[in-house]
Amino acid sequence: MMLSLARINGISTWTWLSVRSLLAALCFLSFLTKGLCDGAGGKQNLLDIVLQGYDIDKWPTFQEGDLENELTEPTRANLSLDIMFISSIDVQAMDLTIDFYLNQRWRDARLQYPQNLSKRKIVLRTVEQIKRIWTPDTYMVNAKSANFHEVTTPNRLVYIDHDGNVMYSARITAKLACEMHFGMYPVDTQVCHLHLASYAYTTSHLKFHWTEEAITYGSTEDLNQFTLADKWTEESEDKYPDGYYPCLRVHFKFKRNFGHHLIQTYLPTVLIVTISWVSFFLEAAAIPARVSLGITTFLTMITVST
Repeated sequence: MMLSLARINGISTWTWLSVRSLLAALCFLSFLTKGLCDGAGGKQNLLDIVLQGYDIDKWPTFQEGDLENELTEPTRANLSLDIMFISSIDVQAMDLTIDFYLNQRWRDARLQYPQNLSKRKIVLRTVEQIKRIWTPDTYMVNAKSANFHEVTTPNRLVYIDHDGNVMYSARITAKLACEMHFGMYPVDTQVCHLHLASYAYTTSHLKFHWTEEAITYGSTEDLNQFTLADKWTEESEDKYPDGYYPCLRVHFKFKRNFGHHLIQTYLPTVLIVTISWVSFFLEAAAIPARVSLGITTFLTMITVST
C-alpha cells in the first residue's frame, strides 16, 4: 500500500527507500553521538552533581550553628611522604634540597555519592578541578623555597570514592633550612627536618597524623659528602598566641663520609707536609731552593684548605 501511495504521488519506489535509509542512518548517528558525549562528560557531570550546595570555605566536619566548636569534631588528615631523592646538602647555606610526593588522605562526607551513579572513583587532574573542593592548607614551615612540578602536566591528582574518602597527591621540590653544627667536623653528623603544619586551622578544626608507612625513600645513592643514616617521624602541635596548630615533622640524620675527606683533605695535607721536610736536607747555601719550596708548600696548603 505504501508503494502504491508513492506511485500515486509521483515518487518512485527507489527514491522512497533511499529517503527511509537516510533517515534511519541519521537517527543511528544521532544515537552514537549522544552516547559518546555522555561517556566523555560523565565524570564531570558526576562531579557537578556531588558539588551541588558544596561550601569550600567549611571543613568536612563543620556543623551549622556550632559557633563555639563544642560539637564539631576536628577533621583527621593522614599524611605520608614518598621521597624520590635528596639532591643536595649545602653546608655553607645550611639547607637541604629534597624532591618528594606529599600524599594527604581525609574523609569528606559531603562528597559521597551512590554507587548506582558511578562505580568508579572521581578523578581530578587539573588545578581548577582541585580548587573546587576543600583541601588541607598544609605548608612547610622551614622551607626557603618550594615549587610544584608542572611539566608536562601539573603533577597533582585527587581521587574521591563513593564514601567521600579523598586522596590528594602532589609532587614538590623544596629547599629546607637546616641548622648545622660543625664541632666534630669531619666526623660530624647533621640532623635536618621537614616541618609540615596547617596555616589557618587550629587543632579544634584539623588534626594531622602520619600513616602506618609514613616515609618511603626510593633512592639508594649516597650524597657526595653525606650518607642518610636514619629517618624518623614526629607528631606534635605548634603553639601560637591564637591557639595550637597541628604539625608533623620528619627528621633526617646524615653522617659525613670520612673517606671523602681522607682523600680530599688528609692525604694531600700529609704529602705536602712531607715534601716540605725536603728543605732540611738541602745545603745551607741553597737559599733560593729552600725559600721556593717553603713558599710553594704554604700556597698549596692555602689552596687545599679553601
